[in-house]
Amino acid sequence: MENPSVNNTDSPRITLHRSFDKVAEECPDQDACVIYHSEDARESVTFSQLRKQSEQFAVMLLTKGLRKGDIVGLLSTNSVDFVVAFLGLSRIGAPVLMLRYGSTAEEVCRLLTKHDCKGLVGSVDSNQDSEIISSIEHLIKKDGRNEHFVIIKQTPDEDNASSQVGFLSSETKLKPDLHFPDVGPEDTCAIFLTSGSTGEPKAMQFRHRALVSRTHPWGEFLFSDIERATFFNDRPMAWTGGFYMILNMCIFGACTVSVNSNLSVASGEINFVVDVMRNEKCTHALLMNYLLVDLMHYDGQQQPSLHLKYVITAGQKADHGALMHVFTIFPEATLVYMYGAGETGIVLYQCHTDTSTLDDDGFSMHQGVDIKLIDSSGETVEPGASGEICIRSPALFEGYHNNSEATSKARLPDNWFRSGDVGVKRQDGRIVLLGRSDDMIKRATVKVFPVEVERVLRQHPCIKEVVVVGVPDQRLFEDLCACIIPRDPKAFDEADFLIWCKAQFSVGPDGLSLTPTYVLVFDQYPKTRTGKTSRKDLKEKAKKRVQIAQV
Repeated sequence: MENPSVNNTDSPRITLHRSFDKVAEECPDQDACVIYHSEDARESVTFSQLRKQSEQFAVMLLTKGLRKGDIVGLLSTNSVDFVVAFLGLSRIGAPVLMLRYGSTAEEVCRLLTKHDCKGLVGSVDSNQDSEIISSIEHLIKKDGRNEHFVIIKQTPDEDNASSQVGFLSSETKLKPDLHFPDVGPEDTCAIFLTSGSTGEPKAMQFRHRALVSRTHPWGEFLFSDIERATFFNDRPMAWTGGFYMILNMCIFGACTVSVNSNLSVASGEINFVVDVMRNEKCTHALLMNYLLVDLMHYDGQQQPSLHLKYVITAGQKADHGALMHVFTIFPEATLVYMYGAGETGIVLYQCHTDTSTLDDDGFSMHQGVDIKLIDSSGETVEPGASGEICIRSPALFEGYHNNSEATSKARLPDNWFRSGDVGVKRQDGRIVLLGRSDDMIKRATVKVFPVEVERVLRQHPCIKEVVVVGVPDQRLFEDLCACIIPRDPKAFDEADFLIWCKAQFSVGPDGLSLTPTYVLVFDQYPKTRTGKTSRKDLKEKAKKRVQIAQV
């Protein structure tokens, strides 16, 4: 069968749910989504089933009193329920606030309040989920908002968990006095948090048009030559990287295959991941650096005999040895290395069919994307000079919801976005990435801002001063290192400190928390000429000490 929905990218003048419905009409009985919650727990749903369930969900949302424009939080792990909820909310024009699964009830309530949410959809797949939702209900009632706030619990149907959302009735129908609203491409569709790892994440707001436009730059060459695309992606669906699962499904008719992120990130279950890709006959795989590194240690039969045509990586600078190894284990695959930001989508790429081009660190611009590099005064720099990368594209976000100050700082006149990344434009037009000018740590593709971790660590009674830096890690790119000056070095106990840390930080959907992996004790920090702590010099000292400890 011809790829059913490549033509949907001819124009972004369509909503995501309408694009999905077009695909469902063309391939109703094909799998739309396959999720592995563990090695023994697989759930799947076809396009026709997903369409019916999301329509029923939309009806239920309307009967609960939710209307177009009402922002609704979504708290769920990767699951069929997540997709049902998103499509249902999309159908009634309710923007979806993508909440971080693994957040505390207090964190969720703070975000629901900050972003003026009228409801919450939460999956209840375990006792822990049930406790979190119950705590949220309690806090909502305590704040006096329960009369005008809708909480919907998604519970699996034990008799048919693979294709049903438990609380939905097959007889759900729209009442005569209700109707589906007119939802268009200029309506707000989703709100993503910039980082689930910081205390005060910014909320990126997107219209349907911008999200559909995200598929334009790379969709044609990734999907046009594949009759039936099956795309593996282990990222949380509530994150922009994981949301591409839904975009690929809605726009290109690709079957989404995913796993519990805790297994692929924190546990490093690469044999399980490879088995999933093999069993589902995946043609595409988004493999972040940690999975590429894990593949170097894959202990299966020589080559895993997969159907992969494309291996895509993004999110952080990839380990060069791991990139080389891609062609050892997947000799027939094309490696696509992408760069972008949550606010912009993918804007730059490298395309490799063998190892001969891997040493070229230049990135090409996707069609329809404009990029300029500016200096500290905002002036465009000449080719060969470094500057901050600024991006303009149809996929750009609307702004940060309820944060006009942050929006104005990130946006320049004429709709340019300041990425905060530094690069150089070569004479051939390709962009070389140099990194960031700030102190951000990037671990397993997630941006971790040291100040948010330090704010918590300083609360420990034994800590006098603390600075958190990133140290190199082959799998995660960087890991967290706490550089500590104790109040009393003799009384400081590292083991007790780490136990305390684990109690302060919740574990995210990828199985990682903000508890530092390394703890280094210092008498004093290196200083700048003005007497301030030199993070740059401290990071180098930490890097050397960690390397020595690992020998």
